Amino acid sequence: MYIPTNPASLTNQLPKGLQSRLRKAQGTTQAEATAGVPRRSFLKLASASGFSLGIFPVLAQAQSAASPTAAASSLKPTQQPSAFVSIARDGAVMVTINRLDFGQGVQTGLPMILAEELDADWAMVHSQHGNADAAYVDPAMGIHITGGSGSIKNSYTQYRELGARTRAMLVSAAAAPWGVPA
Repeated sequence: MYIPTNPASLTNQLPKGLQSRLRKAQGTTQAEATAGVPRRSFLKLASASGFSLGIFPVLAQAQSAASPTAAASSLKPTQQPSAFVSIARDGAVMVTINRLDFGQGVQTGLPMILAEELDADWAMVHSQHGNADAAYVDPAMGIHITGGSGSIKNSYTQYRELGARTRAMLVSAAAAPWGVPA
């Protein structure tokens, strides 16, 4: 017994009345069945094309930056430790996060990167979300954005540098009254 592997050839072997009932049950008309592209495929293709056109400017802007480090050096507000780090008299460190946490651990990971560079006691480190200020934009894209599970990867250098700058400022401030080189 011959069983064709192509379902369309099975359908074509049915009587015309059954073919139309089968197409109706499948949600396609005779015109759609004989057309080159089924309606669902067309809608998927149109949606993907629309999404591609919408995301293209964002990707082009991100790609135009040579690297996140180069982009960060051109955006001065994102380099200022005072916007991201505050240290209380009791040694508590408050780190402001410029990303939203969607379950990837951004609320813990970014403060941990900064605290490691700052050499702060992790038990004394806390975090809060930033506002819409220009200091909290994505250094690579120049806009407020979170997505693609790239918050840690994209902010790693920025938070490392913020921690190092803060530590250098503290060392310099402590060295001056003691009269020792920083």
